Amino acid sequence: MMTPKTQKYIGLIVGGIFTVVVLVMIVYGLTAPSKTPVETTWDSPPVLRVCTDAPEWAQSGGDALDKAVAYWIEQGWRFKAIEKGPCPNLCTGIDEAGNPFQIRCEKGTVTLTELPGTVWTEEHLGVCVRSSNEGSITWGAVGVPPYLDPATNWETGETPFLPKDAEAIVIAHEFGHCLAGLGHNVGAPVGGCATMDAKPGHIMNPITSKSGWGNEGLAEPPDSWK
Repeated sequence: MMTPKTQKYIGLIVGGIFTVVVLVMIVYGLTAPSKTPVETTWDSPPVLRVCTDAPEWAQSGGDALDKAVAYWIEQGWRFKAIEKGPCPNLCTGIDEAGNPFQIRCEKGTVTLTELPGTVWTEEHLGVCVRSSNEGSITWGAVGVPPYLDPATNWETGETPFLPKDAEAIVIAHEFGHCLAGLGHNVGAPVGGCATMDAKPGHIMNPITSKSGWGNEGLAEPPDSWK
């Protein structure tokens, strides 16, 4: 039979352990990386079709495209197949100024094509346009410029230094939108919207000069892919 003194010590020990566990849970909840919200996704892996009119630096078999595809395979996302050829269909997208433009598209496919020079800004060197039906992406289109130049900030006149492997990062970033259906950066949705925290060096950072290969908090593919 335990004495009151022993019971007191056991109570203190149990209480201390409980306090430590609670503190660990709180700290983990504050520091654990949030998953990037998936806006929409494919029911199954799509085909990647590299259009014949895609820029030379983004063509199939090139270093930039290979690195971008390999990056998403490492994250669990993949393409059903990679094909090269003409992309005859045109779909309408909306640029950041709200103006419509046409881009190559094909149902069940992520197309990679050249981006019309009038729709990319000093910070965004690529674009993803996608169509969805009841939460499922039906087609996606990645547009990239003919070549990458260090983008000039029109407000400051400064030319930021593009990250190493900028060409591959631009393609991989757009794959994040069109393949994985991800929003920008990392963070929990706020009020049902994909409001993110800017993460320098992260693949989903929207500013090319501040992006990189970071993969913190990236969402996993849906169960239907497994």
